[in-house]
Amino acid sequence: MKKNKNIILSVLLALTTAMPVEAQIDAADSAQVQVAFRKVAKEDIMGGVSSLNYRDLMDKNYNTYSLDNMQGYVAGFNGASMWGFTESSVTDPVLVLIDGVPRDANNVLPSEIEEVTFLKGAQAVVLYGSRAAKGVIMITTKRGRVNNGLKVEVRANTGWHVAKAYPEYLSSAEYMTLYNEARVNDGLSPLYSPEQIYNFSSRQNLYRYPDVDFYSSDYVTKAYNRTDASVEIEGGNDRAKFYSNVSYYRFGDFVDFGEAKNNYTDRFNARGNVDVRINEYIGAYINANATFYNARSAVSKQTEQQNGQTVTLDYWDMAARWRPNRVAPLIPISYIDPNAVQPKNAIASSANIIDGKYFLAGGSTSSDWTNIFADYYAAGKNTWVSRQFQFDAGLNIDLRSVLKGLSFHALMAVDYQTSYNLSYNNDYMTLEPRAEPWWLFRQPDHHLQCPLRLQPYVCRRTQCERHDCGQWLSDHEVRTVSPYQQRQPRRHGIIQLRS
Repeated sequence: MKKNKNIILSVLLALTTAMPVEAQIDAADSAQVQVAFRKVAKEDIMGGVSSLNYRDLMDKNYNTYSLDNMQGYVAGFNGASMWGFTESSVTDPVLVLIDGVPRDANNVLPSEIEEVTFLKGAQAVVLYGSRAAKGVIMITTKRGRVNNGLKVEVRANTGWHVAKAYPEYLSSAEYMTLYNEARVNDGLSPLYSPEQIYNFSSRQNLYRYPDVDFYSSDYVTKAYNRTDASVEIEGGNDRAKFYSNVSYYRFGDFVDFGEAKNNYTDRFNARGNVDVRINEYIGAYINANATFYNARSAVSKQTEQQNGQTVTLDYWDMAARWRPNRVAPLIPISYIDPNAVQPKNAIASSANIIDGKYFLAGGSTSSDWTNIFADYYAAGKNTWVSRQFQFDAGLNIDLRSVLKGLSFHALMAVDYQTSYNLSYNNDYMTLEPRAEPWWLFRQPDHHLQCPLRLQPYVCRRTQCERHDCGQWLSDHEVRTVSPYQQRQPRRHGIIQLRS
């Protein structure tokens, strides 16, 4: 399991335009807390309500998600629900309201939040019904507070997500030894011979006897960068106030090879609002938000069945499943036997030569024709794109002239969201490496007829005149023409290496 540590460098720059002496931040509501449909004084809040001033929190802390670390500030909240509920936060989440409208907490960034209120008591169900059975989280976004002036604030953060430690991956020899031990404990005979274990432990030929470590520096990096920046502008006068926030962030990934080296997630967000006081009794406001979200990742063709559904496995899933002795991901072209003309020609025509000197390797069984390494090098890329637009407007009327404490509030909200995946999926060829005994080079004509036969067992090529040549190839090898031309969509062949 990866353990991440964030190292954040934060720079805060505040620019304020020249304004009259009387210009000031309107702090009339500083002692008020948003509760359901109105604001009340902090001292009047009962125990079932917790409130957090997020603007002050962001001045001395750094969060990347609107509800980051809230369990450290709010009693009873465990990060997903309140009152100690442990059910899934996906199928039955806490009700989240952003400026009074039910929306996802991810729709608002920490730099845009003024206040977060948690309704934990029975009043949550009374006010919002069964949908609030796990409580209510009310997020209030920032609004303009400046009278007769303009305030501009720029904030930039950059840092690195650092893996404190990666798991230690078993070597091939250790895995084979322990696997044999497990079979013996189950009353079965060992699968790997002492000679095989020795060949893998010697590490003299890691292409013929692979020893793959998913957590080595060849495939993963110890840190990746995250950078974000935001610009906040607010201003106004006695009649109207406005607030706007424009922000962007981008971060990478720990996987550091192939297409996965270019994995990233980024988001551009623009939020704004205007509050207008029409007269002493009537006020109106408009809120708007636009979010552009992109996430790019390498394509994986590794799948498995989970609860009757086909699930795609990523690099970290395969790291928990892959045996280190299965396949060497890449093999140098220089290792190909110089007499193997057809395989060399096939590789020469391949579009998947890595760094100009490696070809993609596979195994003899169908489960090894593709692997996560070959996928990330050659299977393509996927980009998830999301666009969200949110708009709401409200009208507030004070009816104290009719009845003291009476008011009217109207709200209209419109949300538009579209998302799609743009994917480039490629088929590719993998080759299975095997060593050729030296004495078989005495039969050059036979090699031309069976260019994929590499070890002396029984040949299954239908066009071969020497059916006693000895190579047992798997069923997918039975072809009357070159398998390099016929195997689709998962192309796999066997190539002879120098012994």
